[in-house]
Parts: sequence; C-alpha cells; structure tokens
Amino acid sequence: MRNQWAKVFYKNRLPFKLVEDSEFKKAVDLMRPGMGGKLPTRRELAGKYLDREHSLIDAEMKSRLEGKNVVLSQDGWSNIHRQPIIASCIHILGKTFLHDAVDVKDEKKDAKYCAELAKKSILEAEEKYACRVIAFVSDNEAKMVKVREILQEWRGNSFMVYGCGAHYVNLMQSNATPPPIKSRIKHIQEFFRNHHSPAAKLKKLGGRIPQLPNETRWLSQRDFFETFLFNYKFYIEIHEKHPTLFTPTEDAILNDRQIKRAADHLLEQLNEVAKALNIMQSDHSSLADAMEAWITLTTHDCLSEDLKEAALKRMEKAITPYHAFAKLVSNKPGKPLPLVWKRKAHDFIGEIDEEFLGLMAAYETGDESHFPPSAFKSSVKKVLEPVKYWKFIYQNTEFEPLKRFCTLAMDVLSCVPSSAGTWVKKCISSYKHITCTIHSHNYFQM
Repeated sequence: MRNQWAKVFYKNRLPFKLVEDSEFKKAVDLMRPGMGGKLPTRRELAGKYLDREHSLIDAEMKSRLEGKNVVLSQDGWSNIHRQPIIASCIHILGKTFLHDAVDVKDEKKDAKYCAELAKKSILEAEEKYACRVIAFVSDNEAKMVKVREILQEWRGNSFMVYGCGAHYVNLMQSNATPPPIKSRIKHIQEFFRNHHSPAAKLKKLGGRIPQLPNETRWLSQRDFFETFLFNYKFYIEIHEKHPTLFTPTEDAILNDRQIKRAADHLLEQLNEVAKALNIMQSDHSSLADAMEAWITLTTHDCLSEDLKEAALKRMEKAITPYHAFAKLVSNKPGKPLPLVWKRKAHDFIGEIDEEFLGLMAAYETGDESHFPPSAFKSSVKKVLEPVKYWKFIYQNTEFEPLKRFCTLAMDVLSCVPSSAGTWVKKCISSYKHITCTIHSHNYFQM
C-alpha cells in the first residue's frame, strides 16, 4: 500500500512534504478511516521507497539495453528550482531512458566540461547496462559542435556524431514567416488578447485565446497562424459591430482582406514544417526518416522557392554522411536521394572499408552475386523494418564483408535523429525516469 502511494508522489512530482499535511491526511481518512496514519512518511518517500523504485528502474533499463547499440544525447535542463543541470539520455529506436543528470553548480559549461561529462556518461552506460554507445547527438550551438568533434576524436571515426535534426527544422519556422505579415497579425492577436472588451466578445463568440509566436517554443509559429485563422471571422464580426473599440491601425489590418490569404498560405507551409519536426521527434524515426523529411521539405510544391532555399541551407548543416547512407540502405519506399548526398555516402563507406563500395553498388542495382536471393524480393523488403531487413541478410550469408556491411547498416539505421522534444518530455512525464532524477538531486524534497 505504502509503495503505491510512493509511486503516486513520484509520477505526479508531488512535494514530499504533502504527505505530512494535516488536511491531506484528513482527506485520506475521509476515504478510508485510519488510512491517513498509514501513509509513508516524508523520510520514507525520500529514502527506502525511492531507493526501491530506483533499483527497479535500473534493472528494467539493463534488461532493455543489454547487448544493444544505443545513442547517447546530452542537453542542458533546469530543475524545478531553476538550477542548471546537464542531463544525458540513452536512446534505442522506440524508447528513451534518462541516464544521468548532473548539477553543474558554478562550473563553466564550456565545450571541454561538457565533453568530459559526455565521456563519463558513455563509459558508465556501457559498463552499467552492457550496451554499446555507437553515436552521440546534441543540439547545435557552437559549444556542442565542438563537443561532438572532441568525442569523435576520442572514440574514432567509426563513432557517429551529429546535430539534433529537430532543432534545425524548428529554425525553419522563422524562414516561413515573413516579418511584415507576421508583425501585422501579431498586432491583432495582441489587441484581442490584451484588451478586456474585445477579448470578452471573442470568448462569447467561441473564439480561441490568441496565440503569440515564441522562438523558444516549438511549433508556436504554426499555433500563432492557426488561432488567427480560426478567430478571423470573429475578429471581423466584432470589428463590424463595435468599430469604436478599434484604432486606425487595427482598422487598416482588418480591412485588408489579403492578410487572410497570406496567412492561409503561410499556415500551409508551416504545416509541412510541423510534419518534418514531428518525424524528427518520433520515438520510431531513424536517420533515414530524417533524410526523407529534409528531401520533402526542399522539394514540396506548397513551399515557396525562398523557403525551399532556406530548407536546403538548413539541410546542409543538419545532414551528415550517416544520414545519406541510412537513406540508401533503408528498404522503405520514398524519394530518391540527391546525387550529391549519394556520393558523400559512398565516400563515407569507402573510408571505412573499400569492399563496402562494391557491396553498396550490388545492393543499389539488385545484384544477387553476394546477397541472399530472397533479399531483393519485394515481399521481404515490404514486410521487414530496415534494421530487421539487414539482420535477415546478416543471418543468411557467410560472406564476411557482407556481414560487416550489414553490421554498419544496422548501426546507422538504429540511430535516432534528434536529442530533444518528445523524448525529453516523455522522460520527464514518466515516474520511472523522474525517480532517477529525484534520487540524484533531491528535487522534490521540499
């Protein structure tokens, strides 16, 4: 019974002092007389029950990660006291685990410091969970780019390092929203948000609270245009019925019917950016999926030429030869890989093993000389997920170079494209990962 109460506190991030509150105990007693005195104590919540949950989580993580190839990510967070921490997560396709969280205190968070923390996290993960860290992903500030360079030099060229795809895609929002249109719509949104009488009339008509763009909140630009377009008919109705509420500035914006057409087009473009961002953040996405998303962004018909050009520039910073190779060896249908990136993928595998170039050519042309005959059958490629497809080939060949090639393909296709967003939120929302954080930092012992 007490253990279940402890889980409630951990999962919902409740302060441990609540268990000693007289009104809380009284409420529990009303449900079941005498139960208020049987609750775990604050000390037990912060001690033996937390230790028990922590041990269970560690055991589960080891069973899920043992013998697996994993990706480690590093990011800067803040705890509920707004104190800075640096956290690392372990990713396998379909699952993320919080690995550690370090209170940085007054340490200077430069590239050297972050790289040392990452090295420590990698070695501890491999020792503790018997997994193999094959890649490192982080956000894209200059410091973290340097961290990735340090780690690759430390682990060698076979260790994959790359930037967070979701961060790069998120930057596309600003490219998709021209300042002149954005500023006029923002003025209207702020007017209805900040003035009591128009806000009350909007609410009465069934309008939504006007959203404002926020550069640090993902998809805020899309929400900004989406609420404007949803509320637009209400804005017009209120303007027509109550013209004295508005100044000439609002009059000019609301009388310009072209602004809605522009907002419609911008939202259409932002929806495509949002689709790409969701792919980057998905638990089940790989580097091949990220490459496909970038190709779509740079070629989609609904995107303006300026936005396609901006997407191409972002893509050149975000994409590595690992992404290109993953796209080449993915058996999922999709858009063809641009020739320039195909060549980079070939150069990448040629540096690893000269025999891989011949095997890559054989795979691309469907040559069965070194591959199992069934490898190119459409029924096999259609049914198996990319990693399982190459595992199938590995298990059905005795040709050692092909086995090594399959291992490389499985490694690259196992890599997640992003270090942020949904995975982090899922870690934080799960009591299993929260208990690790509490255990390390006593966040909730208030």
